Amino acid sequence: MKKILTVMTLMFLFVSCFKKKLDSTFMVDNPTETVLELKIDDKEYKIEPMKHEKVKLDIGEHKIELVDGKKVYINVYANSKGGIINPTGAPYIFESIVYTTDDNKDTIGLTNQEILVDGVEYYGPFKVVDDFIIDRTYGDFEGGAWEFEPYEKVSETKNLGERTANISTKVNGRFEFVKLIEEEIDPTSAGDYEKNKKPYSMSAKINFDEQKYEIPNVENEDLRNKYEKLVMLDKAYFEAKTKKEQEKIDKEYKEAWKDFIHKTMELEDYSTVYTAKNIGRGVIITKVE
Repeated sequence: MKKILTVMTLMFLFVSCFKKKLDSTFMVDNPTETVLELKIDDKEYKIEPMKHEKVKLDIGEHKIELVDGKKVYINVYANSKGGIINPTGAPYIFESIVYTTDDNKDTIGLTNQEILVDGVEYYGPFKVVDDFIIDRTYGDFEGGAWEFEPYEKVSETKNLGERTANISTKVNGRFEFVKLIEEEIDPTSAGDYEKNKKPYSMSAKINFDEQKYEIPNVENEDLRNKYEKLVMLDKAYFEAKTKKEQEKIDKEYKEAWKDFIHKTMELEDYSTVYTAKNIGRGVIITKVE
């Protein structure tokens, strides 16, 4: 069953402002009916059903060991704003929330799309992510990829400064999302999820990038060299384990990126583009055993 929801939460201007200080603290979540057991850097964690625990991870490499013996190695970076460790492969629903000083929400464009939550269809300003590691870091964006964590109450007011509107992101756990829909947004849909849900996997979705790069055939030698320098720095960032290394590479990459863009503009070559695999990320899976 599809629930069509053109959802935009309308909030109003408030005079005070509070900014969260984000660091490399990760939520280890257990949205299941059984105890979740795992090890992080050989420390055992037993998380009760429908509970979560916060874990601060220092810059550098860490090992997460699951009950099936699988070992996932991650690298945490100096710019990390934390995120979610999702050993059960649960879906997390990203919801767009509009804050505005007046009733102009219909003029604010949001991207609506169809999503599936355990086989039940919904349509609205949502996105589903079920990765093993959900990175909160979003480039140099101070607030990270989302403002409100799973199970965190959304603020009803926000300081917009001179703006008339702002779009924030709330991450919902599956049951939190279902409750939001069935109790607040569309009470007529109460019971739809329970009635239509399909069995879901309890295994983690571990995305490991093998760091293979395809170098395009670039005729201009200078541009090709600049492209290859970006690849080299991106690979080096993947391997960097200390704050000093990471920040040095990040700075060099930004300078190399400027040189690359200036060269493409000089040549009017807009078909040669480079997208970093690693630079800007706060945590990366580096190995799985």
